[in-house]
Amino acid sequence: MGHQYTLTAVSTHATDWRQHAACRDADPELFFPPPLGANLAPRMRQVRELCDPCPVREQCLRFVLDFEGDARREDRHGIFAGTTPRQRWAMWRCNTGRCQHPQHRRDGQPTPEPEVES
Repeated sequence: MGHQYTLTAVSTHATDWRQHAACRDADPELFFPPPLGANLAPRMRQVRELCDPCPVREQCLRFVLDFEGDARREDRHGIFAGTTPRQRWAMWRCNTGRCQHPQHRRDGQPTPEPEVES
């Protein structure tokens, strides 16, 4: 069953950034791949051909990160701004100081290990 969503269905306001998206006339199915286990490499190449040079890629990424917020990784769907749900979840974790990379932590320290009760 196909997806019923399109970028123009979300908003038709003349100044909306989505009107300038490189994918505005693309088949939405391209951005909603089959479940895990499928080979996504060919699809991601197609998507990145659209997304990489897109003039509103930054706005698209900001939109989806704001929309998804603190949603769990498994509750994120679709490819937006050339990023997968897993990549966006990792971005959210790093942007909110919840990842293991010291350079992404707000306090500059690695995430502390949970205390083990003796």
